[in-house]
Amino acid sequence: MSIQGKFSLIETALELAQFLDKASEKAISKELSEVVNLHAKIAAASIWIPVPGVAIAVAFANTWKMYARINKVAGISFSKNLLKSIAAGIGATLFSNLLSIGVAETIKAVIPGLGTVFTGLTMSASIYTSVIAAGVVYMKALTALLNQESELTDVNLQQAVDSIVNDKSQIQEILDAHKKHQDFKGSRETDSL
Repeated sequence: MSIQGKFSLIETALELAQFLDKASEKAISKELSEVVNLHAKIAAASIWIPVPGVAIAVAFANTWKMYARINKVAGISFSKNLLKSIAAGIGATLFSNLLSIGVAETIKAVIPGLGTVFTGLTMSASIYTSVIAAGVVYMKALTALLNQESELTDVNLQQAVDSIVNDKSQIQEILDAHKKHQDFKGSRETDSL
């Protein structure tokens, strides 16, 4: 089942691709979706690293790398420091939902075997959703910036991201849309999340 509407990964990628000077919007939107999907899978897999705190560190580093790859596909360039700052800002908003889930799941992990597996699966699904949402937020910010025909500067991108991140209801809608459609296979147009 695919997510439909304004918060769909493929729709958001297509929206960004429409503003890019490229020959094939569908090919670009598919590539953008695949970039986000791959990084979400990497983050989900990182939950299984048995060192406390490493999974979250990997998720943050993975997220800013995802932004760099989105920029590469889009033919846009921003500074590494800005991408790290944006990843931290979006991450703080999106990954905060993992804190409450993490505490509850850690309690369940006390049950040997099955509790640990259940906790890992739940945390993997949650971080997967958060990284997908981070990709959607970032692509929406790029799209808004390009739609305004503003100059592509670090300051303008930061402002575009901040305007989306500060809209808590939109962030919640993005998270809710993707929580309902988690699919680690990603084989159906990479939007079967």
